[in-house]
Amino acid sequence: MNTNNNKPNNFSVVPAAVLLNDTITDKAKILYSEISALCNKKGCCWATNDYFEKLYECSKITVIRAINALKENGYIKVIRKNRQRIIQLAALKEKGSTFSVIPAAVRYDNTLTDKAKILYGELTTCSNIYGYCTVDNKYLSEVCEISNRRVEQCLNLLETKGYIAIDTTESQRQLYLLVA
Repeated sequence: MNTNNNKPNNFSVVPAAVLLNDTITDKAKILYSEISALCNKKGCCWATNDYFEKLYECSKITVIRAINALKENGYIKVIRKNRQRIIQLAALKEKGSTFSVIPAAVRYDNTLTDKAKILYGELTTCSNIYGYCTVDNKYLSEVCEISNRRVEQCLNLLETKGYIAIDTTESQRQLYLLVA
């Protein structure tokens, strides 16, 4: 599936501006995550629509729309050279932006919804130096633009799959990241 030029890193870095943009689809955010991982090696990637379709089990039109949305929002640049598409991450104008990290294990798990992957990324943003965060469902619901019930479902799925551990004490809930 990957060529040597297109072998991604085990993690991707996604700026908050992308992850929290409510004008692009969750699939576009996950594709940005993959593009970010592919660009980590050489600063650009040569991934085809077919590569993204197979990797994320979606249609060609979904990939095309996602890439167009990322271009239109200024998150990527697409260059055509000798009938080949080259994708580069665009320099974001925001200074001091926060970033989320989405590990390959989470990105490539097609049993997870895109929303669960994005929620995992938000947990990485909120985590402290000890590898856990204490955000509540209300915060996650607002940031990820989903219901409290959906947050709970995503957290339970992430916990069941072994990506997070949830430790609840009398005073607070701690969400531990188990995959990095």
